[in-house]
Amino acid sequence: MDILEKLYKNNNNIKNGKLMELYKQFYLIKCELMILRIDWLWTLLIVLITPLTLLLLLYYITGDSSQSSRYYLLTGNMVMSLTTGTMLTLGQELGILKQVRGFDYYITLKVRKIQLIFAYIVRTTILTLPSMFVIFIVGKYFLDIPINIHLSLILVVLFSGLSLSAIGGFIGLYARDASQASIITQVIQPIFVFCAPVFIPVSKMPNFMFYISRFIPTTYVASALRDSCKGIYDIRSILILFMLSLISIILIETKMDWRS
Repeated sequence: MDILEKLYKNNNNIKNGKLMELYKQFYLIKCELMILRIDWLWTLLIVLITPLTLLLLLYYITGDSSQSSRYYLLTGNMVMSLTTGTMLTLGQELGILKQVRGFDYYITLKVRKIQLIFAYIVRTTILTLPSMFVIFIVGKYFLDIPINIHLSLILVVLFSGLSLSAIGGFIGLYARDASQASIITQVIQPIFVFCAPVFIPVSKMPNFMFYISRFIPTTYVASALRDSCKGIYDIRSILILFMLSLISIILIETKMDWRS
């Protein structure tokens, strides 16, 4: 993190507050990307193997299902990859940062909380992209479904990370230690994936789960992903994800206490 200290020494002449905030965000992201050199392979395997093996397993269990069901299998595993790369990883890494008192360092640099969270999201999203690409290829050639990517997919990936960031952030910050943060995130992730219409249509879910799923962000992530793979722009789901992202940003900035 010496690069952040150099930022303050070399940019004392920057008087524009907004420009300085952009500089800090840029260097935070750069620091996170430099971490990829150390453990990128194992992190990539985590976000790749589980969704891919689950995709193949569910396909063999369901057999030659309809095209609609195969879309659910495809995008459901993409959602699992995204939640693993954002909420789960973010919660666990912030738990480690709290345990080693790493937040004290960022307080001295006057880094905003959302800047640190966003830097983590950028890194985890980049690690998720190869997994999503492999799932796309498997879906197109193995599941034999037509895929016409819409540009709205970029917004879906961005908003999915931000909409889940507050949950991962609060878990990592308020868990007793890194071990407890890891346990909590691994308990919550299946709820967010399997209690929402991610792998199955909402019409096949019990009534109580239908109402619960309305408050789970992955419901709208999965819906927007399915439409994006069909070349459709799901404005409703994207707007909801945008609102959830704004709520996450507000909660992170106003309710997260680094000194807790």
